[in-house]
Amino acid sequence: MDNQNQNLAPGNMRTKKKVWVVVTAVIVLIFIIGGWFVWENYWSPDAKRHRQLQENIDAYNNYISNYEAAMKADTYGGKTPQETLDMFVDALKKGDMDLASKYFALDTNQNSPDYLTRKKWTNGLIEVNKNGGVLNIISTLLSLKIKEQDNFGNASFQLLNSEGMVDVSVDMIFNKYSQVWKIESM
Repeated sequence: MDNQNQNLAPGNMRTKKKVWVVVTAVIVLIFIIGGWFVWENYWSPDAKRHRQLQENIDAYNNYISNYEAAMKADTYGGKTPQETLDMFVDALKKGDMDLASKYFALDTNQNSPDYLTRKKWTNGLIEVNKNGGVLNIISTLLSLKIKEQDNFGNASFQLLNSEGMVDVSVDMIFNKYSQVWKIESM
């Protein structure tokens, strides 16, 4: 009985009550701090904006990495615009439309289904070859004269008609990643 009376003593009960108050306060404090942490890092408008910003940064970095990797791997072409044009003509003469298409610049329009490919050029050359138009392209390309080349990685070959107007134009662009000239349009 002495033990029971000792446990029920007023001083001992106050100590137990104080312990429970402190434990409860600590638990409440943990919940408040935890709730604040969750709100600030996951649910608040700032946290949502931060996550969206980080997703945009990651997407942009991924885009840049893929773009640069594709451009570095695009090594078909010459050190000069004329060299690339000559290589293109040689591929056409051999009837190798796949090789010829590799001298064209990659499609850099992100919204295009052909992004970072040259499918439209490959398909176009195959179609021209089927229709027997490759010889006409070769003879025209051999007649082209370089019109201009700037310091920004652009060059243009042109063929003028009898009236002095541009009849055929081939635009070239320098791929700074692989250090070769590519056909941009014709």
